[in-house]
Amino acid sequence: MLILVTSCGGRPDLDSWDPKWLELAETVTGEISAAAPPEREACDHLLGRVRAGLPELRPAPNDVVGAAVDAWGEFAESVLFECPLVRGEHAGWDAAVLELQRLRAEIDAEIDFERSRD
Repeated sequence: MLILVTSCGGRPDLDSWDPKWLELAETVTGEISAAAPPEREACDHLLGRVRAGLPELRPAPNDVVGAAVDAWGEFAESVLFECPLVRGEHAGWDAAVLELQRLRAEIDAEIDFERSRD
């Protein structure tokens, strides 16, 4: 029983965690569009923001949200590191933006589901 209490004790509640997620997600998705990749300087700024913001999101309220945020963060770091995408492991800028949006929608859906359970 002690192990269970210890393993659950370090997780933030959704209400305190969610504003941090929204701030980071809005910063990244608000400054990019599928129409055209940003300049290198803007990519570096966003990459720095992602790298600074992700530790504030760990731990997440639960494992499902945590895994989804990790996937979003890893993909965002990869895309922004290679930005502007001329060649590399990504299909192109528009595909990368759509994938970031899909990953964000997955996180937002899990948050909505968790809120519906209250």
